[in-house]
Amino acid sequence: MFVIVADADSVRGFSQGSELTGSFVGLVSALHPDHRLAFISTDDPSGVLGPVAPVDPEFNLFRSDVDAALAASATGGSSEEIFDALSQAFTVLGIEKAPPGSVVYLITGGSSLDGLASLTDRVSPLAARFGENGWPINGVTLPDTSPEVAEFVSGVVAESGGSAFELSVPEGLEALADSMLGGSGGGSLVGLIQDVLEPQDLLTSSVTVTPGTGETTLVFFKEDPFGTVRLSNPSGLEVAAGDPAALYVEESPHVVAWKLVDPEPGRWKLEIRGVRGRVSAWHVWSNRYFLVLDSSALLPVDDPSTLIAYASDETGAVELTQVRLFATITRPDGTTLVHEMNDQGVDGDAIAGDGLFAVVVPPLGQEGDYRVDLEMSFLEFDHRISTQSTIRVRNFPVLDVTAERIDDLRPGERTKVASVFVHVAGEPYPVSADQIIADMQSSGGAGGVLEIEPQRLFGEDTSWLYDVYFTPGGEGLHTLTLGLSLDYAGRQYSHLADSIFPSSTLPPQPVELEPVTEVPIVAPVVEAEPEPPVSTPPEPAGFPWWVLVFPALIVLAALLLGLNSLIRTRPFGYLYTDQDELVVDFSRLRRHPVMGLLLKNYVNGKELKIPGLEGVWFRFGGKRIGLRTWRSTGSVRVNNQPLIGEATIQNRAWIGTHGKLYSFLLSPPTPRIAGSQADDD
Repeated sequence: MFVIVADADSVRGFSQGSELTGSFVGLVSALHPDHRLAFISTDDPSGVLGPVAPVDPEFNLFRSDVDAALAASATGGSSEEIFDALSQAFTVLGIEKAPPGSVVYLITGGSSLDGLASLTDRVSPLAARFGENGWPINGVTLPDTSPEVAEFVSGVVAESGGSAFELSVPEGLEALADSMLGGSGGGSLVGLIQDVLEPQDLLTSSVTVTPGTGETTLVFFKEDPFGTVRLSNPSGLEVAAGDPAALYVEESPHVVAWKLVDPEPGRWKLEIRGVRGRVSAWHVWSNRYFLVLDSSALLPVDDPSTLIAYASDETGAVELTQVRLFATITRPDGTTLVHEMNDQGVDGDAIAGDGLFAVVVPPLGQEGDYRVDLEMSFLEFDHRISTQSTIRVRNFPVLDVTAERIDDLRPGERTKVASVFVHVAGEPYPVSADQIIADMQSSGGAGGVLEIEPQRLFGEDTSWLYDVYFTPGGEGLHTLTLGLSLDYAGRQYSHLADSIFPSSTLPPQPVELEPVTEVPIVAPVVEAEPEPPVSTPPEPAGFPWWVLVFPALIVLAALLLGLNSLIRTRPFGYLYTDQDELVVDFSRLRRHPVMGLLLKNYVNGKELKIPGLEGVWFRFGGKRIGLRTWRSTGSVRVNNQPLIGEATIQNRAWIGTHGKLYSFLLSPPTPRIAGSQADDD
């Protein structure tokens, strides 16, 4: 709430006092249209005008009454009237239950005040009471104020905790406006233009309103009470009172202002003509957009992490175009990494164009607090918004799997295939058996029974050492993946260890041999042939060894290529979409003869003709299949983890790229057997 106390005799005694005071009232109204305003004249301290807010319909009547009070004839009042007016202001603030931060503006001036010394003695205790209630008195002096009156105002201001200003154009009004905005948390004025004009001059300027601007106030100060000032929106339409975008329009002799709500983004045009003297234009705005880092505040060490952020307003996330969002990560040692986030459905972003920006960052290998600075720039405007957040990187529980016996398991025979150690940075961390997740995939419907048993219990039902037993249900190849799923440090956390690949075979069956019947051996009869005549060969002139060298090299190269082809694993497996549609049969993939011969066990993603897999290689080595990339874009994901370097592909592994999912199978899909136990049909 604001209360303006005007020393009527001082205002009327200055040639432009009424115009300046009216402009001051207009300035307060324009900057705070939703705040209540009261006016008290020393002519009639009990005749309080208001309080009323500028946005209320009755405010026009209030302004008319203020102008009438300032234009009334002088009454020849005394200094006692200032005390009475301030006392009335204190009463009004109390009746209205004005909160701390409400302000009283005392407008006075002139060369002297009758009984100034006694007035000071009476006003000082009252000013102190204003200060105790959090209602400072700001002194506003007219340009002709004498040093004695200025000293009196300074004393009142000091007792109440207020500030002193000079009511001049444009400097004094600019300082008052900046103080009003700063005191209410509304920001500060930003200069647009300052100039000295003649009546024949035409001055134009523009201000850019950015997307997300909730409110903006444009204020124009002019030394000359005459002249016109116009504001046009980006569509070229002039803004006037009653405009849907204009919450409040103020036109007074020295102040013209517009308070706009949800203004149209773009360039707004300001036009000034017919003004003599100094002019200045200013604006202040508030943007309703702010940036939010939506990722967990706690991340595990040495795991790739996905950062997610978005722009929000009071209703939630907003979808923006023509923007770029950067995340600057500052490590505990002070080094920084800058990552551009995207909303294009790649590199960690799930859905393109949903307003959520994401980026996959490499493993953060150092414990500590990381600062994340988000900055969004609007490409069509010279405008940025930013925010700062903190993420903590800590060691999380991990699960180390040591393979035991995994080859040539016997169907129906229980065998220990692995041991498990759960720890945090090498320190044992006990978990319950139900917090260990296990997934067993078997070829040929072999199935089997998987059991996880603690080596010894720590407490009631937890341990950090477990044994894994497997009883195959039949002959086949198996893929066992173990991991953790638990609540740690206040967040749900999952961790997968490297898979192991047990195999089960039936024992060899003895083969019965048929008896061998002896056959008598009869020596063959050899007829003697006559010996050929002996002739003496001519002396050799030298053997042409090159005739043998070149064929030998060709034969050796063919042998090496053939050996390479024999020892290399042929591609195998299938790639299906998430709708179980076959995309690639690796065993029947038509390849270039040279690629098939020289790189028999490698398949380039380009050969699959699947968008997004151009930069990866499938490597087949025995029973192991690897997927490798030399890029660091993170555009390919394996089992919802970004592909960085090389990853092992198991049966039913998920491969994601360009917003699509593919499933890698060792054999064509068959009905899956629920649970970890399956019987061989």
